[in-house]
Amino acid sequence: MTEDEVAAIHEAAHAVFAEFSQWTRLAGPVILQAPGNGDVVIATDIVAIRRSIEADPGFDRELPRIHLVRCLLAGPIAERILAHSGRAALCDDDLQDASSNDYAIIADQLDQLRPPRPDLLGRLERDVRRRLEQPANWSAVERFAAILIERRRLQANEASEILQKIKAEVPVDVSPLKDERLGRRAALAALLLWELWWAWEFFAAPRPDMAMTTVVAVFLAILPVLLIGLVGIFMLGYRMARRNR
Repeated sequence: MTEDEVAAIHEAAHAVFAEFSQWTRLAGPVILQAPGNGDVVIATDIVAIRRSIEADPGFDRELPRIHLVRCLLAGPIAERILAHSGRAALCDDDLQDASSNDYAIIADQLDQLRPPRPDLLGRLERDVRRRLEQPANWSAVERFAAILIERRRLQANEASEILQKIKAEVPVDVSPLKDERLGRRAALAALLLWELWWAWEFFAAPRPDMAMTTVVAVFLAILPVLLIGLVGIFMLGYRMARRNR
């Protein structure tokens, strides 16, 4: 597996546990950064916690924090599953480097539990691994990871919607958001109109200023189009190469 694929599995595992848990939620974008790094923001769901307390006055208020720790453990343990199954060439140092930040946050969360639960981490690690190895959960991680590789960045609400569709086993449209498509089309239309206006100015003038008009046409119309075309070709080639690795 490539670095991007491993990172996507890591972040997808975090996101799946956050979205599928009763008291946690995605609180920020899910991002796949280069080379092979990612980020996801997870938080406890205050509204869901309040409802649980109202429904059950004896509700254990530490449960949401424990579920948050499960979400934080999901990424590192997903990488361990990849390594132990031989799907990714990851040594112990690689696994430790990838999970150091997660475990630092986990340690801080466990320190805040009252009363302290010193044996909890090992039990949670085993529980998270058992849950991840369930076919439905691992399939959800892989499907979301594939979408993350394609899109690179998903806002919290979009990621949540995608995960709910994955959970319900319905098709997921991974095309760019509608407003993004409209924005790109509007920008392209504006650029085309700009190009046509300068072309009209140049060819319709009785005595075109060959010096200034040509310079303006080249630098304000023709070159931007060429640059956009070159960037588009480069990005298409990059995405095809990454997809075929």
